Amino acid sequence: MLNITDFHQIPGRNSEKLRSTVIERYLVRANEMVRELSTRAASAEISPKFVPDHTGESLVALEHWLKSQLKLVPWTLAEEQDYRDQMRDMVGLEVDTHGRKKVNREGVSLCVSAAMYVAQCLEKNLPQLGWWWVTKPKNSMNFGFCVLRGPGGMIQGGYNPVTIGMNLSMEIATRMDGVALLGNFEVWSFPRMIMLRDKAAIDMKIIATRDRFLSQAGQRC
Repeated sequence: MLNITDFHQIPGRNSEKLRSTVIERYLVRANEMVRELSTRAASAEISPKFVPDHTGESLVALEHWLKSQLKLVPWTLAEEQDYRDQMRDMVGLEVDTHGRKKVNREGVSLCVSAAMYVAQCLEKNLPQLGWWWVTKPKNSMNFGFCVLRGPGGMIQGGYNPVTIGMNLSMEIATRMDGVALLGNFEVWSFPRMIMLRDKAAIDMKIIATRDRFLSQAGQRC
């Protein structure tokens, strides 16, 4: 089960000295979650069969299995009230939250593991990417998390599997075409998203790689 504290480390005075340690610890836990996910998905009687080989086909097969594991549950009264308050304060709207649903906690945890696997696919297919611990600015949504990004990426930007997996959970549960994970790879492998230096020289290699990856799945988003 997902525990946010496993992946979130508030930077302190010795952040630069701790960077490699934090990233190493993060990846150990992330790889554990992916192994657990892969074992469950690979042993399931599904078609297409999931094989964790970091291909586009594997993302489609993983989502097919994942969708069968997710359950939608009603929002709690506290969650409904919090959302109504936020919408009222932010945009001045009164919204009806009756009947709203979310993915259950175990399902969200599985989706974060799936996003960790997407990160592995990005890293395996685009070796220009690497992990970075976001230590500034403090108002960054990724502050304290490790993200996957290119060498020219903004310090606060990058692929954060924890928040992305949480946000993907409802899309995976409700999307009918079953390519939310593949689409997530497609978006984040776009050169402007990973913000590489030497853009003119590298873009064509990245585009060729991502096109080959997506074609393996036999479809585009």
